[in-house]
Amino acid sequence: MYIHGLFLNLFCIFVTLFPIDRKFNHRPMHMPGATALKFQMYNSLFLQLPFSGIGETGARLTLFSQFCQRGLDEGKHPAQLIREFLPPEGDVQLLFRFIQYAERQVVLFDSVEDASFAETHDLNGKGSVHHWLGRINSDDRRQRVLEQLQAYAVRIVLTAHPTQFYPGKVLGIIHDLGQSIATGQVAPVHELLLQLGKTAFVNRTRPTPLDEAASLNWYLANVFYEAIPQSVYRILTGLQLDVLDFPNPRLMALGFWPGGDRDGNPYVTADITLDVARRLRESILGCYYREMRKLRRRLTFNGVEDKLATIEHRLYNSRYYPDKACYSHAEALLLDLTEVRHSLHADHLGLFADHLDLFILKVRMFGFFFASLDIRQEAPRHSAVMHTVLRRLETLFPTLFRYEQFLNMPESDQLDFLLSWQTPLDPADYSDEQLLEVYHTFRAIRQIQLENGPAGCHRYIISNCGSAVDVAQVLALARMCMGPEPDLDIVPLFETVDDLASAHHTMATLYAQPQYAAHLARRGKVQTIMLGFSDGTKDGGYLRANWSIYRAKEALSDISRQYGISVVFFDGRGGPPGRGGSGPPSSSRQA
Repeated sequence: MYIHGLFLNLFCIFVTLFPIDRKFNHRPMHMPGATALKFQMYNSLFLQLPFSGIGETGARLTLFSQFCQRGLDEGKHPAQLIREFLPPEGDVQLLFRFIQYAERQVVLFDSVEDASFAETHDLNGKGSVHHWLGRINSDDRRQRVLEQLQAYAVRIVLTAHPTQFYPGKVLGIIHDLGQSIATGQVAPVHELLLQLGKTAFVNRTRPTPLDEAASLNWYLANVFYEAIPQSVYRILTGLQLDVLDFPNPRLMALGFWPGGDRDGNPYVTADITLDVARRLRESILGCYYREMRKLRRRLTFNGVEDKLATIEHRLYNSRYYPDKACYSHAEALLLDLTEVRHSLHADHLGLFADHLDLFILKVRMFGFFFASLDIRQEAPRHSAVMHTVLRRLETLFPTLFRYEQFLNMPESDQLDFLLSWQTPLDPADYSDEQLLEVYHTFRAIRQIQLENGPAGCHRYIISNCGSAVDVAQVLALARMCMGPEPDLDIVPLFETVDDLASAHHTMATLYAQPQYAAHLARRGKVQTIMLGFSDGTKDGGYLRANWSIYRAKEALSDISRQYGISVVFFDGRGGPPGRGGSGPPSSSRQA
């Protein structure tokens, strides 16, 4: 049964990969001729690699693709096609060689396509920042854009699944391969293809939460660190806005789930959350240090050079020797960079000021946290922990409190009781592992905020949220573990069709509760609500789930507006339809 299932899976992969045969006739995208020619050239290098049977494997894979296509047209079953193509004794190794060959061809094709992106796309055409800025052709339009930019923001949240990313060693090869192809260097491409052919694409062991975080951290440092600030910088310079004075530097921000998503990965603990947050801090400090070294090669002027040398030294210590002279927070780094900027303009005609301004914008955007680490846990876990806490309260004060009476209270009374709690939680009083892990999670949030800044970890997402009590329990636990005024956004995640239908009633109950209203007031009267994800699709099907999300947004916007709350919708709609995917995710904010 295992081999049979394996063959079926392999067949599906091969049929999917069929369009990348040498003719490119059937590829779903329209590949420009120049790009196809470039792929042909580098593919010829690939076919000449000194690996056993590589030429034969490529030829047989092409034949197999054509054989499968004809078989599908004739209505044959995948298992039948595989049995007919393989020799009578079978050859599982051939199928595995097909997989190894095809996955490396996909990497080569994607690298060629990425390297040719600027040649195949109009980077200043419709939809680009350049095109958008060109449409702002009056003072009135410019003023309206400036007003929108002060409140508008895009938050890109990175999630991970153990089977959905390349190992870090492969990512490094892909990155270098794309750069070499872009510059037309044949010898380095040949070397990288050699390395690619001998490098495993699969992990030998199950990826840990730290592995997932490390994989996505590669994208942060090698893609997002450059791409996001440059996009925002083009907008600011196009509108003649100062990077220091712009009030909304996190116009484009990053969220991060690996290391915080307890509901999605049972191996995530408070210690792992702290470790991931510290690695994010180390990563962004490493990016800053490398960029400062580049800046020093340009800003070699009197009165500036020495200051930059001091900043570089402190950044190095911040990354590797935090017990020495270093930066404890991003604001101190910004002060020093601002002083350098003043000297540059006052004494050196502002030479290369754009380089420094882009760096300043990056520090304002990423701070010392790089991406905000989101915590996600399911509502039943909080209920179990609160059950333990209330049972102990009953034991201590049996004449004043009875747990059964609490359960029978009206919802509003339960909310008042939970959100009026003043006593801190002492972990020494409990032995329950679930409770201790929740306690340490909240303490980890507080520690991350101290080390990385408040933006480093400030959202707590409640999956399977179905009632106002589910939200109140999290806020109550946060107050018990972090202090009476936790710097935390509580984010209910409404997933099932029924929960989506009643979401506006749930939030109305919370908005009307005095303690929760006071908490929102401290958070700027902003409530983030997550909608969708996979359970809605599983519960009601693709169409009904998305219709339920649409209706929920309308009702939640109306009720939030009535209470003077700005609601931010966080859509869990990425991925395939079976996981709740419904096209590009959107985020909106209603006054």
